[in-house]
Order: sequence, then structure tokens, then C-alpha cells
Amino acid sequence: MRASNLRSGDSTGSNVPHNSSKPSFNQRNPLASENKWVMLILYALLTISDGIIWVSFWPILHEGKTYFGVSSLLIFTLSMMYVIVFILFAPLAGQATDKKNLRYGILMGSFLNFLGAVIKVIPAPIRMDGTVGYIFTFVGSIIGGCAHSFILILPPKLAQNWFNPQTRITCIALCVIFQNIGVSFGIILAPVFGKTRAGVGLLLLFHFIMGLLVFILELIFFISEPTTPPSRSATNSIDPHQHFCTGLSRAYSPALLQRSISSLLQTNGFSLTAVSFGLIIGAQTAIWVTLTVPLLDKSKRFLSTDDMLVFNFAGIIGALSAAAIVDGSLLTHRQMSLGSYFGFSIFLVFFCISVIFEQESAIMLCCLLTGMFTSALLPTLHDLILEITYPAPQTLASSIPLFVGQIWTLVFISINFRLELVGEYGPVAFLAGSSTLGLLAFVAAKNAECRRQEYEKSALTGQNEGSLELDGTGALNFFSLDDSDALESRTV
Repeated sequence: MRASNLRSGDSTGSNVPHNSSKPSFNQRNPLASENKWVMLILYALLTISDGIIWVSFWPILHEGKTYFGVSSLLIFTLSMMYVIVFILFAPLAGQATDKKNLRYGILMGSFLNFLGAVIKVIPAPIRMDGTVGYIFTFVGSIIGGCAHSFILILPPKLAQNWFNPQTRITCIALCVIFQNIGVSFGIILAPVFGKTRAGVGLLLLFHFIMGLLVFILELIFFISEPTTPPSRSATNSIDPHQHFCTGLSRAYSPALLQRSISSLLQTNGFSLTAVSFGLIIGAQTAIWVTLTVPLLDKSKRFLSTDDMLVFNFAGIIGALSAAAIVDGSLLTHRQMSLGSYFGFSIFLVFFCISVIFEQESAIMLCCLLTGMFTSALLPTLHDLILEITYPAPQTLASSIPLFVGQIWTLVFISINFRLELVGEYGPVAFLAGSSTLGLLAFVAAKNAECRRQEYEKSALTGQNEGSLELDGTGALNFFSLDDSDALESRTV
């Protein structure tokens, strides 16, 4: 059998079990509790703050237009910059987190989130609430988009580092729930603060205070991994003693990223699974925008923040139910995903019909059921991506479906702004197309094999000693740029 081990001191960053006999700086931190639930709560605070800031101008486009003196489209662009920057930066953020460690990803996300809020709030105290203020807010949104790129892709890595195989999807499900709660709070809080010109400035100040507090908490308390890994597939940092700023040129290397993505795309089942996952994410964002952003619906007959909140909070039931079923081995990842996808598609059709015929009670019921199945899909597919690509770099693999989802979100926005022929039926056509394409892609994907689970089972039975079997494509060489970084092979 062919197998591969990392050399001592190798910094490839691939997901190969590696244990260091020396405690890392994070592990020696006396202020940090090695408690997985503490780490989950810290991530929850970060992703909730990110969600609040991201969508803060969706419900107050008119107030933002008055405050900054620019068009509603430019106000909506403040939120869309998060999507655009994510597309440009998320894969690099994923690679950097894999090359460094989970703490690096958390700190970068929280710091950039705080920095973006600082830049946005600068004009408020000196009443620069016109075009100059908009420019500051626009730049702050770009930086916030960089933070967004780190924050959204971290749940699978958090679950892998801190949770055992029986609770990993539960961890991811809770992360998805916290992300939705952040968006929901943003939709609720923005009108509360932004009813007046002064209120918009107060909203930006609130973002600054929230970002500062979250960054301080992450800086003090968050650590990358426990001293004892929760599973055989969990990894310790390749170089836990490296300085925060060391190795950045390789961590953000475009050439390295190109090679790694190429290897991922050659992994059996990954491409179609990533596409189907991305279409679900795009559809979820499309539902949010359809129900909450007046700019995209001039007739305003689709708008209902209450329906959007029902959609998100029904997702709590769906996400936790799916996690309990898959973590409990009642269904496989593929079986759970197929069932959820069919449920999502069926009730999305009813949602579209209800929107066309303006049946408000039916829309809310469909939001309830569609939200449940959507949130059941998200954590299951997050974990499935890691299963079928193991031992690929985890955060990079997680970023690709989200990358697809953000592109699909831009397609949705384009349909609603530019394709006048579809008019008010644009959202319905988009959602129907997302459901159909996503389901077909998932059915066609060869994603039944859970490589990480198989590795863990064989490790428990003593069939391997922390080594991984190589296939004919050299699946472990995700992060190799030259011979000095390549993984050594040996015959067992």
C-alpha cells in the first residue's frame, strides 16, 4: 500500500494528522479555556456581528440615500461589496487559514471586521454625512468584505479542530444558525437605528463598538485547537510556534492557490457537489433579498421582513434536525442531502407560485418549510465537502462552494436590475432555476464516499498509523509548489 507522511517541520498545510510534542503558544495561553463550546460561542459572536454589519443598509435604502445624498443603488452596493470582495478574496483567505491555523483566520476576520467599522464611523462625529461620508463607508465595506471572506468559511475547520466525529455537523449547524441570526438581527436593528439622519450615524457607531468588543474577545480567548485532538483526522498546527506574520508570502501565493484548486477540482465528486452547494447558497441570499430589499421590487408586493425572519428561524429546526440525523448515523450525508434537496425544491415551487399569486399566508408557510430544508442542507453539505476531499486543505475546500454561491448571488442581482423582460418575475425564475440546476448537479455528483470517515475507522482498527493512502493522482499534494515542499512517499 502506498502512503504518505509529512516530514518534520514541513509547512505544506494539508490536512494530514500531525502532532507536535511541544505545546503551542495558544495552548499555553493562561486566559484561554480549552472548551469547545467557548470556541463556538466566540465564533458565534464574530459571525453575528459580521451578519449585522453586512445587511445593515438593506432595509434602510431610503434613509441611507438621504443621509449620504447618493442613489439607492449605491446604498445597496455597500452590502453587495461584501459579495464581490468575497468572490475575489475568499479562496486566498481559505488558503492562508490552512497554511497558518484557525486562530489566524478568526483574528483576521475579527480585526478586518473591526477595521472596516472604524473607517465607516470616522465621518460620523464630524458630520461628514454626504458624498465624503459615503466614500469612507464604501472603503469600510470593502475591508468588511475581506473579513466576511474569512468568517463564512471557518465553520468546518472549527468543527474539525474542536469537535469529535459524532458532533461535527452539530457544530457546523450551530454556526449556520448563528450566521442566519446575524442577518436577522441586521434586518431588525437597521430600521430601529436608521429612521433619521442622526440614526444612520448612530448605527455606524454601534457597528464600531460591536466590532471592537468582538475583536478584543477573539484576541484574548480564541485558540486554534485543544491539546488533545478530538479525532484521528484532526490536525495540530503544522508549525504552532510561527509568528503571526511569518510565511505570509506563501500563505497568499496565487501560484499555490492555482495548484491547490486544480487538485480539488480533480477530486472525485467535488466539482458537482460544490456547484450544487453554491446554488443553494445563492438561492438563500436571493430569498433574503427578494423579501427585504425594496430596490429590487418596485411594486413592493413581495416585501415581507416577517417572512424572511420566519425563513431564518425555521432554519434552526432544520439545521439541528439534520445534524442529529447525520451525526447519529441514521442517514448518510448523501441521503440526508438528497432528501433535503427534494424538500427544498418542492416547497420552493410552492413559494414561487404563492409569490406570483400574492398569497401572503401561503408565502409565510412556504418560507417556514423552505427555510427548514435549506438550513438542513447547509451544514450537511459543508461537512460532505470535507468528507469527499479529505485530506485536502479544509478551509480552502470550504471556500469554493461559497465562492460559487456568491457568484450566483450576483447573477440574481443582475437578473433583477438588467433583465426588464422578466420584470417582477425575476426572483421566481431565478429560484426555480437554482433549485433545478442544484438538484441535478447533486444527483449526478459521485459524493457517496466519505474518505475522512473511512480513514478514522481504519485508524481505530489499527489498519494505519496516522498515514494516508495515496491514490493514483497523488491526492495529498495539494500544497506542493516544488520538490522541497512535496510530500514524501514510502511503501508500507
